[in-house]
This record gives sequence, C-alpha cells and structure tokens, in this order.
Amino acid sequence: MWAVTTVSSLGDWLGVFALVRYVSLPGGVGSGNAAFAVGGVLLFRVVPGLFFGPFAGVLADRFDRRRLMVSADIARAVLIATIPWVHSLLALYLVSASMEVLGQLWMPSKDATIPNLVERDQLMMANQLSQISTYASFPFAGALVALLVIPAHFLEGVFPSLKGSGSVNLAFFFDAATFLFSASRVATFPRKLMQAKRARLPGARWNPLTDLLEGLRFIRKQPMVRTLVIGAWTAFSGGSAIISLGPIFAGKLVRTSQGATAAWGTLIVAVGLGLVSGMTTAGWLSRRFDREKIFPIGLMVGGVSAVGVSLMTSIQAAIPFTFLAGFGAGTAWVTTYTLLGEKTEDRLRGRTFAALQTGIQLSLFIGLAGWPLLAGAIGNHTLSTSHYVIDFSGTRIAMFSGGAFLFLSGIRAARR
Repeated sequence: MWAVTTVSSLGDWLGVFALVRYVSLPGGVGSGNAAFAVGGVLLFRVVPGLFFGPFAGVLADRFDRRRLMVSADIARAVLIATIPWVHSLLALYLVSASMEVLGQLWMPSKDATIPNLVERDQLMMANQLSQISTYASFPFAGALVALLVIPAHFLEGVFPSLKGSGSVNLAFFFDAATFLFSASRVATFPRKLMQAKRARLPGARWNPLTDLLEGLRFIRKQPMVRTLVIGAWTAFSGGSAIISLGPIFAGKLVRTSQGATAAWGTLIVAVGLGLVSGMTTAGWLSRRFDREKIFPIGLMVGGVSAVGVSLMTSIQAAIPFTFLAGFGAGTAWVTTYTLLGEKTEDRLRGRTFAALQTGIQLSLFIGLAGWPLLAGAIGNHTLSTSHYVIDFSGTRIAMFSGGAFLFLSGIRAARR
C-alpha cells in the first residue's frame, strides 16, 4: 500500500502541475486569459469534492474497496492520457472535475483499508508512511515536470502536432502510467481485507442517504472521533492563513519583486520540511506519550508558531517559526489519521474519512478566501514612534488571527 500511495500521489501532483501548465501555454486552449483558465482548473479540482466526497465514503463502506480503487485508477489513467488531444477549455474543466471525483472515490477506500492491512501497534507507522508519501511527492512532481523536457523532443518528433508542448504532454502520459501501476498493484491485494464488512451483509437494501446519515450520526455521537474531525477542520481553516497571505507577507519583508518570490519559496520549503519532519516524528512521539494528547499539542504548537510568523520583521526570523508551524501540523495530521483508524469500526471508516476530507476541503475553501478578505478589509496601518515604525497591516493581523484560531482549536481539542 505504501508503494501504491507514493506512486498515486506523485501522479496526482504531476497531473495538477501539468494541467495548469497546459492551459497556460502560449497559443494553447487558455492563452486568451491564462489566469482565468488556471483558476478554473484549480476551482474544478476543489469544488466537486465538497459535494461528492461524503457519498464517496458511502461507496467505500458499501462495496468492494479493491474494485473501487482499481476502477478509479484505470479511469484516471484514460482521462489524463487523452488531454493532449483536448482543445476545449470547457472539456478540460470537465476532465479536471472528473479527476477530482475519482480521486475522492480512491482516497477513502485507501484510508479505510490501511487499518485492516497492519497490526494495531503498527497503525501509527503505516499512517505516517502514507501521509509522508502523499505530501513529500509534491516537490518531486514539480521537478519531474521540468526534467521531462529532455525526452520531450523525441515525443514531438513522433507526434508533430504536439510540437511546443511535448514536455507537458509527456507528463500526462507518465501520469497515466502511475495510475496504471497503482491499479495493477491494488488488484493483487487480498480481497477479504479490502471488502467493506457492510457490503457482505446479505439482502441489505442500499440507501446511500441513509448510509451517509449513519456515518454523520456516528461522528456526532463519538466524542473522540468528533473532536478529531472538527479539530482537523478548524486547523486547516486557521492554517490556510499562511498559505493565502504568505506571498503578500513575504513582499512586506522583502521589498523587491524577485526577492519576495524567493522569500515566499523559502517559506514554502520551510513549512514543507516541517510538515514532513512532524509526520516522521509522530511515530516516535506516540511510543512515549498518549496519542490523544499529541493531537491537541500539535495544533497548539502550529498555532503559536503561526502567530510567531506574523510578528516577524525579517524572512530569516520567520523561517524557524514557519518550520515549527509545519511540524505541529504534520504531527497532528498523522495522529488524526491513526486515532480515526483505531476509534472507527470498519463498516463506518470510509464515511468517517470522507467526512474528514470533505470538511478539510471546505475549510480550505473558506480560509483561502476569507483571510485575504479580512486582510483587505482591515487595510494597511502603521504606528510610528521616535525609533520604530510598527506594522499593523491587515496581512499581519489576519495571519495572527489564523494562528490564534489554530491554537484555540488545540485548546478545545485538549479539553475534550
């Protein structure tokens, strides 16, 4: 499962990067308004999950998870491989939305299966590897898009119609291959470990709405599960302040345009390294401390660190706080997955993880739009003294608020 997650995650990120580049190519389908085209692609990658995500969990709890994952992988391979011959922006939006729906179907099936594949004392390590594979593949996918320029010349020679976009199209074909690899591996997994227990009940009539409501009632009635799910939702909502306001914040620390771009990239690297470090350390911490205490502490560390970032006046000072923010988030995230796997029975696990993912997407959607709006509403303000000029800009205040919101979510989780 680790190999499947790694390769499939690499394919997901690679597909996003390649699709964004494809619609922004000069003379391409989105050349009339590249910003609008790219925004549309990203929007269609997020919105479908808000509506389909909960029902994907219902399917994962009702049917053979192995068949669902294999079918989703094959469908994604076919869709992504046909993009080089798609010349309609609307069609690309539909492909992007379809990829997201299939990904939503694949993810809860995988998450619900992991606890069945390992012993209870190995679950933390399994989730740790799964999450590291998912997020550590992000920079490798970006590098791969660039490296594919080298063999792209051969592709353009075979298909002259693809000239000028060979590296991007090769990325699509490589992406299709990753999904086919994933499908071939998942197909070999033991069926008895991947078939949802609810699906084996004879004569049961399937009512998807009833199944969905049952999953939501389970989350509401189980205090620990409810705390984990709501805690993750609020954490992503608060943490999104750094993502959405980071470029503007970096611009305030470094005045030049090129310097601001480099500063923002540095902060992204710092938070990414912190995220992976936190995920890696979570297993070690779980062997020495109560897992139910690690989760809220991780949220509080992330929140305090995000507040620290908002108060810094130089990029050098902001880097360690950014790293710690990622570290706290990574620790809390792996612990969330592990505890949900332990506390949720198999027949409801798919719906629980789907509710988690859907809520996170909604939280990100609200946070990515809400924090910049708050910053814009506050505006730019300064307080001058005889020796210093103190920045009270809306960007800093909104980032401070996001960190405080994250910290308070950790306090709330600890009290539960």
